[in-house]
Amino acid sequence: LYGDTILMRVASEISWMFRGTDVTSRIGGDEFLVFMNNIPDRSLVENRCAALIGTIQSICREYLKNSDFTCSVGVALAPYHGENYKTLLQNADRALYHAKQMGKNRYAIYDSSVSGNVIATMVNRRIDSDKDMGLAGNNLSHYVFNRLYESGDFEGTINSLIEIVGRQLNVSR
Repeated sequence: LYGDTILMRVASEISWMFRGTDVTSRIGGDEFLVFMNNIPDRSLVENRCAALIGTIQSICREYLKNSDFTCSVGVALAPYHGENYKTLLQNADRALYHAKQMGKNRYAIYDSSVSGNVIATMVNRRIDSDKDMGLAGNNLSHYVFNRLYESGDFEGTINSLIEIVGRQLNVSR
């Protein structure tokens, strides 16, 4: 329960750190995903990554006194690092592993010349702590992020996705 409390606090902070049009999600265990649409420039992403690492470190210091903890972030930018959800997620994961190899507590933006050295990543592997895969087990999360990536009408897509999720969970908006 203690770990869940920390993860909920991190999730809450992540949702406040990003724009209202950004989509944040916990994809399993202690891994989170952020989809940012219409990024004006790369510096916005870099600033958010640095702030995210600092925020998570602060939360962990508060809850995990005298414990070692690290936070690493991997980034893939469309269309430079992929043109579909799966490729972008894999390249972000490669960048994440590169950040970990470089000493953790940092972010890395995907670079094919550097990230090619990462042999295996955790993308598409089940995380043991996630006994109930919920909607993600039905590939809904992949569908959602693909729809968001391909969308020309971000707000309309969000509304249609809310309807789909509502039907799947048998709840109204």
